[in-house]
Amino acid sequence: METTAEDLILRHAFIQAVMARGCMPEEEAKQLHRSLTQRSSDRAYQVFLSEVNQKLDFAHFEVRTMSNLFDGSRWVGFVNKVIDDASKSLQNQPSGFTHAQLIFFKSIIDKLALDEDCEAGKASISSTDVLNIGLDGQGGAGDADAAALRKMSHMEKQETLNALAKQHWLEHHPSQSGCYCIGVRSFME
Repeated sequence: METTAEDLILRHAFIQAVMARGCMPEEEAKQLHRSLTQRSSDRAYQVFLSEVNQKLDFAHFEVRTMSNLFDGSRWVGFVNKVIDDASKSLQNQPSGFTHAQLIFFKSIIDKLALDEDCEAGKASISSTDVLNIGLDGQGGAGDADAAALRKMSHMEKQETLNALAKQHWLEHHPSQSGCYCIGVRSFME
């Protein structure tokens, strides 16, 4: 079947919406699909995602769906499928953050990776431990990065933590009050 100009516009609109949000609950993605295509079946949505991903494949991107490990909710996100030096660099992590904030995020992920529940994908860290990253050499960063972490104020760390949670890079732990866990967007990446 030949792709029409309207099909391309619909796909581009869908991709732009997912990219703008980074990730979204799958129900929102389905609603977006329904509003764009006027098709309401789950089958039409799955076919549409498959077509979108076929068109994105050449650039090594994908609109990925996954279940949140904590609550089972389904999410959709735009991800880079290739792990290369460019995609691993800090500049390609959560956008809109300063270098110090990205080092802070990386340090949080490093601490979560050391948690005993990491293998099950359910690692957590207390907000107190997060806010203490970078103090007294904590954080596992090099000299320049450690200095950047030490310069971050408590308020800047809290604001960064809130922004990371809002963008789903991190999440408030559903069963441990005052704790954070890896967000669905981090798992997708």
